[in-house]
Amino acid sequence: MKSSKNNKNNKNNILNTKNKTKKNTKIQKIKPSLKYLDTSFSLYASKQYTGDELLEYQRKSENKTHNHCLLDNSSWFGSLAVAKSYKSKDTHIYKWDIKKPTYLLKINKENDHFIKYIFKSTLIKLTPTIILTDNQIKKIKYDHPYINMTSNEKALYEFQFAFGYITVEEQYEFMKLVKYLIENKIITLTTREGTSIIDKIDFKINFYKVSSLIPKKQKMNRLSFYYFDKYAIMNLCKIVYNKKDYKISGVYQKNNSSFWFPNLLIYKMNIEEYILFNPPHNLKYDKMIE
Repeated sequence: MKSSKNNKNNKNNILNTKNKTKKNTKIQKIKPSLKYLDTSFSLYASKQYTGDELLEYQRKSENKTHNHCLLDNSSWFGSLAVAKSYKSKDTHIYKWDIKKPTYLLKINKENDHFIKYIFKSTLIKLTPTIILTDNQIKKIKYDHPYINMTSNEKALYEFQFAFGYITVEEQYEFMKLVKYLIENKIITLTTREGTSIIDKIDFKINFYKVSSLIPKKQKMNRLSFYYFDKYAIMNLCKIVYNKKDYKISGVYQKNNSSFWFPNLLIYKMNIEEYILFNPPHNLKYDKMIE
């Protein structure tokens, strides 16, 4: 009789353990904070090529490579006012309409834990902006935790750097590392136009030094460098693509204050942005505005 009772107790313990495991698995599913765009919503951008050409080029690129998360396919959009602020003599302003319900990951404090979780738990190999060989690492005479991180750890750090999920001081220290790597010819990083980012890095570093007395948030300070942005978006796309739990098609940055884009009397920059992983999936071209 004792043996029978023990067997029942063991079975109950096993069932309880399984139930706890299931509960823990459910707890680990973190819901992201999302921006919803319905089919009545429109986006704008200032581009050198026409709005329909943009979508067609991206569509062909995906069909050719069978890759939904191409580095070159992600695109930035905004409100009409933001698009006009980027207008130049070589560009026109175009309008696109949302063609299906679209969800974008909000860049906010609420998503800090979610972003860490998905980057740290993914089994997909991510590609950081900066790739260092073992021989290059041996030659680096600079102390920064980024240097010896894995590829996926670097990808997370770069996302946090670009979108303000690390402190202003950490952003500053990382820019100093990037400056060191460029000046010592270990890496090459360019702007959208193909010139070195060293001047922009120097400007931001010097701005930090002279602006120490400016009140600032410790985190959520957007800082934009073209290729860091592009790789951050591409890696996020790789992680969430085809994940039914998320349905994320890009990123939404609210027009929040940022230490790196201060609201000055002579100059105020609207940093609101809608970044889509693969615009042809979410947009249909409408018309040229101007």
